[in-house]
Amino acid sequence: MESKKKISYKFAIETIKRQFVQDLLYEYSIEANRLLEYKRILDFRYIPTTVIIFEIDCHIDMDTTQNLRNMIFLLVSNHIYKEGNPVVEIFGEKNVFINKIGKTQFCVLISLEHIQEINKRTNVFRVIDYIRSFIDRQYDAHISVGVSLDYSTNVDLSHALSDAMEAVEYKFFLGENSTIFYKDIIQHEVVDIEDIIKSELMIINNMKQLIIDRKIRSCLFDYLSKIKKNKAMPYKVLKTKLLEILIIYITQLREIGIDQKIIDEYLIMIVKEIELKRTFKDLLFWIKKLFDNSDEKLNILFKDNMYAIVKKAEQYIINNYNQNEISLVVVSEYLNISPFYLSHLFKKVNNLNFNKYLNKIRLENAQKLLIISEKNVSEISDAVGYSDSNYFTKKFKEIYGYPPHAYRKIMQNIHVN
Repeated sequence: MESKKKISYKFAIETIKRQFVQDLLYEYSIEANRLLEYKRILDFRYIPTTVIIFEIDCHIDMDTTQNLRNMIFLLVSNHIYKEGNPVVEIFGEKNVFINKIGKTQFCVLISLEHIQEINKRTNVFRVIDYIRSFIDRQYDAHISVGVSLDYSTNVDLSHALSDAMEAVEYKFFLGENSTIFYKDIIQHEVVDIEDIIKSELMIINNMKQLIIDRKIRSCLFDYLSKIKKNKAMPYKVLKTKLLEILIIYITQLREIGIDQKIIDEYLIMIVKEIELKRTFKDLLFWIKKLFDNSDEKLNILFKDNMYAIVKKAEQYIINNYNQNEISLVVVSEYLNISPFYLSHLFKKVNNLNFNKYLNKIRLENAQKLLIISEKNVSEISDAVGYSDSNYFTKKFKEIYGYPPHAYRKIMQNIHVN
């Protein structure tokens, strides 16, 4: 009977302890009377001032990870209050609290109020090393740790919890199995945000103008190196920004005539891959691989599409050169690509720009009409798409060395002779 009472009492104490931790972590303040009642029942001396989060790093499904976290949590619960360990030695058995968080984390709450400032970090490391030591003996698990600020002067464990959770996220930059103090993050050299934003805008501008491959690659890696060096943003924000940038890059491939099905496949792939990346190193390696692979594929597609697009544009000009309103914009809209890109392709394939090619076709047809028709110069100018006969005369003379009427007479004399 007495044994049952002891079990019931122990269960009640554990229940109250869990409620106390919940109140500390998720309420901004606890009423003084309620705090005194907790101290009386739980018999602790120091109110926790610091939160240490342990996150299980597993490359397995969430359910398995959660089960592993639960087993590790039980192991820690059984060890952390044993006499003779550094945690009890430093903080006392009743001044240490643990709690589960989410599916992959648990936290340890300690008080540094009675610890000299110079020894605080050392003692926190002793707690972390001790917990890691017996976990390592039983489980093959990587564990990243985030440590909050010490709130000894103003106990606010809800903020401490946020500190520790933000700190542990920086394992993305430092690698798994890291220990990250929030204090180190906020004391890090402040990054020039304007410089970061300028880098983002430069990348996006280059992509929108389809200045692809090497220049985009250079801008992107410069941007990522600034983020890594300064740890300028949480990894989730970085992943979101990177996803936005790569989506712009992929969707702009439509401008060079890449099939929509290929674009959709790329989009699905990058969303999936970015989500899977657990460290900055993994992310950077994947991006380099993405560009290397896409360079090879896109170069093949680019060459095939480049000549096909220019051929279609040339055919459109040949069929419609007599229209006054024909222009780079009109033809690019017909082909569903940007005017910038069409101009770029014309120069690359024909070694002359769009307007020079259009003038070439118009003047070749004007030359024929001067020989085989009886239309006057103004009529021929209009027939080949020029609205200004003086401009037509000027362009014709630039190419053939004579104004239209003189060229006609020369050709008629040659024919008579």
